[in-house]
Amino acid sequence: MNINQFLYYAVAFTFCFCYNENKIYDRCNCNNTIEEEKGTSVLEEKLFKEKSYISLKNAGINGDGVTDVTLRLQQVLNKYDTVFFPKGSYSVNTSLDLKTGQVIMGDGLANLVNKSNAIPFSFFSITSKENISISKINFIAKAGNKNIVYGIHAANIRGLTIRNVRTENAGLLLINEPAGGYVKATSYKPADISAASTNVYIDACRCTGSTSARTNTSGVIFYFADNWRVTNSSFSNYQHGIQWWGGDSNPERNGDTSNIRKARNGVIENVTVNNVAAGGIWGSMGENIAVSGCKVSNCGDVGIDFEGCFNCTAINNSVKDCNNGCIATFHFNKNILFDSNVMDQTTSSRPLSCIYNSSQTQHNATIRYVNNVFSSANAVGFIYQQGPSNNIVFEKNKLMNVVLNLQFNNNKIVTIRNNELTFSMPINNYNYIIKAGETNNNGQVVIENNSIISKVKQPPSVSAIYTYQADYNSSPVTRIYGNIITGVSKKFTIEWNGANPGVTSKTYINTTDVISEKEFEIIDNTKRSEVFINNKKL
Repeated sequence: MNINQFLYYAVAFTFCFCYNENKIYDRCNCNNTIEEEKGTSVLEEKLFKEKSYISLKNAGINGDGVTDVTLRLQQVLNKYDTVFFPKGSYSVNTSLDLKTGQVIMGDGLANLVNKSNAIPFSFFSITSKENISISKINFIAKAGNKNIVYGIHAANIRGLTIRNVRTENAGLLLINEPAGGYVKATSYKPADISAASTNVYIDACRCTGSTSARTNTSGVIFYFADNWRVTNSSFSNYQHGIQWWGGDSNPERNGDTSNIRKARNGVIENVTVNNVAAGGIWGSMGENIAVSGCKVSNCGDVGIDFEGCFNCTAINNSVKDCNNGCIATFHFNKNILFDSNVMDQTTSSRPLSCIYNSSQTQHNATIRYVNNVFSSANAVGFIYQQGPSNNIVFEKNKLMNVVLNLQFNNNKIVTIRNNELTFSMPINNYNYIIKAGETNNNGQVVIENNSIISKVKQPPSVSAIYTYQADYNSSPVTRIYGNIITGVSKKFTIEWNGANPGVTSKTYINTTDVISEKEFEIIDNTKRSEVFINNKKL
């Protein structure tokens, strides 16, 4: 352990801080009673003797919130490795450059403030540096500033820790590629990841944007970053909450599955995101991203969303009231898992989840929903597709007043099993409870061992299970086994619209219930589909 690390941990373990309901960090003792400022502590006096450490008090810098201390602060940062910010408001008008190995510590009541409406601004700027730590300091920008403002703007960083930091009217961190400026990084060279920042850790931060920030500033953005974490933090009133970016996932740009995903190995855990204009927690072309234990609500776009991502998970999160889906995927993904999440929409016209894909190809691979809860309180909600996937697994989920539609042209394999769907209100806007199909290339639909229970009598137009197939080049197979259906008069609708005379569809239904003609409907204008009930061909 070097001297900088020793000094950092020594101060960190000597003082403990608490965050009160007024969103102000107070220094407090181990019995949680607030101490008054009593001047320089004995430990600080000892640290002052080290050439690498200084307190701004001893540097003669006054945090009165009025005096511009930008130049003097930069001189101190250039000279000392470890800089302590005591209680006060330090006014700056240009970014402060940090160097390799720099440790910035506050007492929780130290504020860096910027009162201008200047061009895009950051309090700290870091480019091509290593091993920097920032803790217990607050970034406060002018309310109503319409420009992009961040506490920290970094590029090509190797090791950055941000802990116990608060922001007002500013984003916390923008990680960009070198010379990327304050806007979205757009350059992409598939084999080049030298610009990726690595080892970035954010913990216990409380960040709030502003009305203007909702148009251009995010809580945290990782452009081309590897090995990063955001934990135990909150973000509200931004354009996006937390975003990663490893290339443009649009298949017409960088989203081809052979391209490297350049936002990698990220963890977002125990984070709250609320009241954002666009996405809550989401990213483009990421790999090995894990989102867990988070609370996301009131998003103008999506809640938790993977776009062109590989091997990503969303587990044990709660998501509520997001316009384009509480959980979602876009474009060409691979191995996406949504497990044990709780989703709720107050407005039933908004999807609880959606699979989006602008291409008609099956490169969107293996999306799994397991053990999730979906609910709609005021009217029947829905889950649906707006693009195909080669493999969708939907199992062991609970849907309360929510219908499921996994039908889209050029699906490959759709599996819906062991789910529980319950209804306490009539379904007026849909003619199905579970719908699936439009598989191609010898595709298959499996709907088995689901429980569909309606506590109210549903309209006769509503089918409990509705399958639709229309493959021109191959014969799709649909298997409907062991489902329990109560409170719905029409149990099955099987529709076939294949236009090739040489192709038919095969549907196999196994059930212990006796099915009357009123409970079953076949829609087949070609008269070429084959339907079997308990192995008997109709």
